[in-house]
Amino acid sequence: MTGEGYRTLLDCRRRSTALRARAFTYDQIADVLALDHPVSPLRLYRYAHGRTAADVVAAHNDLDPAGTAGLREARLYDYESWPATGRRPPARTLAILARLYQTTARHLLTEQAYATYRPRDRDLLDRADHRHLDTHHRPSHEAPALSGLPGVTPLPGMDRAAPPGLPQTPWGLVHPAPLQPTTTSDMTHLSPCNEALAPWPLASGPGERASMNPQPPTAPDPFPGSPGGPPARFASGPFAGASGGSLAGAADCTGLLRALTAEEADIKRRDLLFELALLLGGAPALPLLRHLPEGDRDRLATLARRHAAVDDNALELLERLTARLWGLDEELGPAKVLPVAEAKRALVDDLLRHATLTPALRTRLLRLYWSLSHLTGWSRFDLLDYDGATRRYTEGLAAAHELRNPALLAHLHGLLAHMAIYQKKPTVALDHAFAAEGWAKESGDHLQQSATAIQVARAIAIAKRDPRALRLLDRATDLADKSQGGSDLRHLFWLTPERVASYRTFCLIELKRPDLAISEAQRRLAAMGPDSVRERGILQLEYALALINQREIPEAAAMIGEATGIVTGHSSTRLAHSARQARNHLQPWQDNRHVRDLDEKLHILIIFSQQS
Repeated sequence: MTGEGYRTLLDCRRRSTALRARAFTYDQIADVLALDHPVSPLRLYRYAHGRTAADVVAAHNDLDPAGTAGLREARLYDYESWPATGRRPPARTLAILARLYQTTARHLLTEQAYATYRPRDRDLLDRADHRHLDTHHRPSHEAPALSGLPGVTPLPGMDRAAPPGLPQTPWGLVHPAPLQPTTTSDMTHLSPCNEALAPWPLASGPGERASMNPQPPTAPDPFPGSPGGPPARFASGPFAGASGGSLAGAADCTGLLRALTAEEADIKRRDLLFELALLLGGAPALPLLRHLPEGDRDRLATLARRHAAVDDNALELLERLTARLWGLDEELGPAKVLPVAEAKRALVDDLLRHATLTPALRTRLLRLYWSLSHLTGWSRFDLLDYDGATRRYTEGLAAAHELRNPALLAHLHGLLAHMAIYQKKPTVALDHAFAAEGWAKESGDHLQQSATAIQVARAIAIAKRDPRALRLLDRATDLADKSQGGSDLRHLFWLTPERVASYRTFCLIELKRPDLAISEAQRRLAAMGPDSVRERGILQLEYALALINQREIPEAAAMIGEATGIVTGHSSTRLAHSARQARNHLQPWQDNRHVRDLDEKLHILIIFSQQS
């Protein structure tokens, strides 16, 4: 680094320290520095943190999940100089740097630079949002994911009640010094910030995401087409509907258009994506639409405009989009999926009401409406919006009755039982479980009978402590094995004999058999694939409860710590709530060294405590 470059860094460090004392976020500081330093956003954020290139390279290589430690100072300078000179930084590197800089990967690029990345890389850049690590970032619509944990208190400098302007010392930064004149080159004026900074405390925890702060367990804002929500269709333009109104506000439309302008140069394709994204819930629909072939985009737009009759090809496209949403739900969680699923459900509802359909097409479209009611109900339950989930499941039951399909009726009754179990309502759970059992028997489908037997087993385990629950799970395993490849129920694509086994841990815990629950959880975790993100987190927390029941406190604390790594990368409020409950069970051992270590890890992950 040249002498002039070092003076620039020290000047920015001093200004950043003073601004942090006034509760500026790093995003805001980068904007301030940009007024005086015409450099790339990537370099501005390094200046905002007051870090040398060597600091950033060392921290990046500590966090790199590939373990290659491949970033060098010269290469970082190349990335910071691009696109004027140098080379374009890979999306994965930007995602790691976004975590270091406590911002989003999108903020590290100009819109023109973002447009040069492939759709797959854009998806990664869009997901890399680590602003929750910034102690002064206060999104008004979010709440801490694991708030209320006993023994977890805010770090120094993280007092939410402290008014802006009071000096704070977050994460080992030097105490703020008064602003010095910025025009002088006399190094003595820079002495307050010319000392070594504390080590960067970012390499000790697993990868965090903005979903550290998922939605609180209250009903989310109404989605298009939902009761009390905005109308599902536009009053005018290509997506006209009888309900009238506007789907998105001006700010949402502006942000969406800005994002599309950055990544799509062709005006015609950009306008088409804009219309489709608005139809499917706004910006959250972009990852889904990016991977659609151009012909499918045109077909979807034509269908929504009602310029063509509904046919088998259009329905196949809608079914494929729904299947893709289920994959995104497991990977990212319900917060990203629910707006898109609700908007798509409103579209299907509109087609059912107004399109001209043959009996066969209406049956197929009604089945799709059931599937989207299933998906939106499940997503709302995962966000702990019990009323919204019940409403969607009930509407799905009405569709299943119209279809006269006992398998679909059985499945939604089973999910209502599942939700009642989580709410600690055992008699309600039994009511729905027995209804599901009757409809599953009527269906004659072995796979649906397997799924229903799982819910009946869970219900009688929690309500009656009945050992018959284990025999029911054995039967569910046999039924799932018999139906391999022999069922056309798409909603049970996930159900295999191996997945049935994961429910044994819950039943064994309820039956007060923690020793068997531990061995079962160990076996299932060893066999679980990398795609089962949320399932792994839930099973790890159940495993921790079994360990607590066996008084194996060090192992339980370690397992909860592992699960919190999944919580940070997933938007499931239910998963975060389960982690809170598991930590609460360790309260009698709060002075144990391993529990204190767990609490320290929760500190590092920015998991705040709040008064309930």
